[in-house]
Amino acid sequence: MCPPVVVWGAGISPAALSRPTWLRIPWGFDRQIQSIKTAGGRLCAFFLNDNDADGHDVSWIYDVDFERIADTPGLVAFAGGTRAHDMQVRLKYAGIDAAIISDVAQAIGAVADEAADDTFYAVANYTAFPPLVKELDGLKGATADAVAGRAVARADGSALPVGIAPVELSRPLRIVYLYPDALNLYGDGGNVIALERRCAWRGIPVRVDEVRMGESLDLTDTDIVMMGGGSDRDQLAVAHELLAQKDKVASYVEDGGSLLAICGSYQLLGRSYYMGEDRIEGLGVIAAETVRGSDRLIGNVAVKTDLAPEPFVGFENHGGRTLLDAEATPLGTSVITGTGNNGDDGFEGLIYKGVIGTYLHGPALPKNPELADWLIAHALERRGDAQATALLPLTPLDDTYEHAAHDAAMKLLP
Repeated sequence: MCPPVVVWGAGISPAALSRPTWLRIPWGFDRQIQSIKTAGGRLCAFFLNDNDADGHDVSWIYDVDFERIADTPGLVAFAGGTRAHDMQVRLKYAGIDAAIISDVAQAIGAVADEAADDTFYAVANYTAFPPLVKELDGLKGATADAVAGRAVARADGSALPVGIAPVELSRPLRIVYLYPDALNLYGDGGNVIALERRCAWRGIPVRVDEVRMGESLDLTDTDIVMMGGGSDRDQLAVAHELLAQKDKVASYVEDGGSLLAICGSYQLLGRSYYMGEDRIEGLGVIAAETVRGSDRLIGNVAVKTDLAPEPFVGFENHGGRTLLDAEATPLGTSVITGTGNNGDDGFEGLIYKGVIGTYLHGPALPKNPELADWLIAHALERRGDAQATALLPLTPLDDTYEHAAHDAAMKLLP
């Protein structure tokens, strides 16, 4: 006998779509995950669509606290929807190995032999919810054998490294996440999750420190700095915060420190950018400046780069046009004409010493593991001591899920 099914929609209606949509959808998923946690649920599926009514940028899933249920004994999870592979990667970085499904019947069939007093939980965002309900209606009256015949193989946990031997370092690799209270507009905290997990999966001791607005900035023993994107107001507040401490950032950059700057913070590293008609002074630590654009560059993008055999993928959403100085080195070239730094010269991002500046949301690192590993490797190389350099080249990880999500993103390109 199959367990009973509970279905929750965690999206919003098209009528409710507005600029703070990204705040609402994570909140809906979090509410349902808390309910699953409270009930002790261990059978679950998460459906993620990226249709017009949902929003094509799915980076918000990294603002959802899937980690809350990762330690549930006997947890069985599935990922479905048009962006199933993105959901599978997100769950992996939360410590949950999930199998991909094309419909809910495949998941229900896979748990058909579970106890009847267990409950199967299905959570879907806005446009994924109606087809999920329709599929369940179509299963009414189906025999247990018929349902079981649709089953997919459960994830066996092999995507998550176990039995990792810790390595010796003079001190943990220190990741400093700058201003998560202001610069996390598009799930950019997922980049920190990716860096921390990819270190931990190799046994590399790691420490993550958050520096919030009003707190003093100390980069003396920092190995990787992460900065995300923010609204105009928050970006301006961060600019004021950092301009008073720009010597610290400049010294860190010139010393070769690893730094990932996404979107607004990428602009902030340059000499200047615009907010409306106002020219805002930047930190001036990279050879670039950002000017106003007549419209926004929005959509799925890819970047050919020397750092990886395949293009980096992501989602751009910016109105500024970043112009690199002639001597600056771009991260790569845009696969799609009219995207990237400014939509004209074909370049995307910037690489300077240990700095990577880019407009790639997504967040960037989970679907582009080579970029995450470049930052980690550069940080270890900069350490220069025998313990750190002994870890190079980095031990390869099983990136099957990450590469599947990357390949799915390439198929979204116009």
